[in-house]
Amino acid sequence: MLSLPNEVSHVYTTYIGVKKQRETGEASEASMQAINAIQDWLTKSGQPVTSESFVGIKLDDSDVQDVAVWVCYWPDPVQSKACLKEISLLNIHADLPAPGRASVGIWQDSFATEVSRLETNYSGLDYLPGLARLPSASTTEHTLSAY
Repeated sequence: MLSLPNEVSHVYTTYIGVKKQRETGEASEASMQAINAIQDWLTKSGQPVTSESFVGIKLDDSDVQDVAVWVCYWPDPVQSKACLKEISLLNIHADLPAPGRASVGIWQDSFATEVSRLETNYSGLDYLPGLARLPSASTTEHTLSAY
């Protein structure tokens, strides 16, 4: 399970997503521009301490076309707020090419979680995702799980 230093009381998490509603050239171009803007923000010095990304794909008759999502983590609220001030999803959306803009949605959801409320369970140590990549994070064995 995850073990964080005693001075870390909360983990600050932000999900950022780009959703393409239609499968058109204009929508694809606008979606890619939004994705590139978010990727640029992610690679700036001091941006999320750690992050992961994933994509959703259209299944069956769902209305979801393409969805790109980034999950960003910080152990410090001041750093989290400062980093998030540097990205404006409203500006990113406004800067998208007009023909595809209406077909692209951009969203963000942020929250803080007390370390005592985190639940992590890693099946191996070869790949430690998300929170396990925070600075000074480590893993410890436990006997708390039962399946």
